[in-house]
Amino acid sequence: MKSDNDSNKRSFLDFFKRRLGGNRSGICHRDLYLEISNFQGIGRRRQQEDSFYVSDYNNVEMIEERGFLAVVADGMGGMMNGAEMSAVVTRAAMEFYEKVLPFHLGDGTEELQSMLSFIDGRAKQLQQESDEDESGSTLLAALIRGNRLHFLAVGDSRIYLLRAGKMYQLNREHNVKSKMIERLAKEEIDLESYQDIIGKSGLTSYIGIEELDLYDVSLRPLLLEKNDILLLASDGVFGTLSEETMKRILQSEAGNAAKNMREAIEQAANPKQDNYTGVIIKCK
Repeated sequence: MKSDNDSNKRSFLDFFKRRLGGNRSGICHRDLYLEISNFQGIGRRRQQEDSFYVSDYNNVEMIEERGFLAVVADGMGGMMNGAEMSAVVTRAAMEFYEKVLPFHLGDGTEELQSMLSFIDGRAKQLQQESDEDESGSTLLAALIRGNRLHFLAVGDSRIYLLRAGKMYQLNREHNVKSKMIERLAKEEIDLESYQDIIGKSGLTSYIGIEELDLYDVSLRPLLLEKNDILLLASDGVFGTLSEETMKRILQSEAGNAAKNMREAIEQAANPKQDNYTGVIIKCK
């Protein structure tokens, strides 16, 4: 779950929490090798409200049975209990993966939707226990079995795929800006109304919202190829680094990519730097 800076070496679908330093991990499956690393920093915030989880790469049997799961959660700083909520999200994801998923193995899309319901239930429980309804977190999840990727996204964190030198954002962002762009495209609002609203911030969906009915989930698996690179990132990453900068860094060796990503964010010296977290998965 939560950590500061990581990466480690091994074989196909795996990784878990590491200490500050530089570890790299990997997992082998037939002719596909996944190398996983991560990075995280507090930025200019008073506390870390991001959290992440990756499957335990030492448990080969579990990985072979269930696949590799990576999760990133960004607690919403404008609400109460942001850090607690993101931690609940990653703990619930871990609990689902380790204790519930074995009884629901089947279609990856359905499994992620079941996990979403499970996580949302834990989030609602936290809100009830803390008597604080105004708390929330984003959620990114990538489930990989063999060369098949299923993903799930809630909020404005992003999943990127770097393939053949091109960066693709796999999920939509659930925020006011994206909603207004969609409404403008459908001609539900005019350009003047769009310009009046577009500067406003805020999420239209997140873990902890009263009715969680807006989320992105892959309807069919994306087949991963050699040299593909996945990045799961909170907005503290792409809010500071340009897509071109991220692409250049990701193309370096996995352990260095995590280290270089962190250094690039810190060197940018953004006075409003948010918490930042990223999980990098390189296919070899």
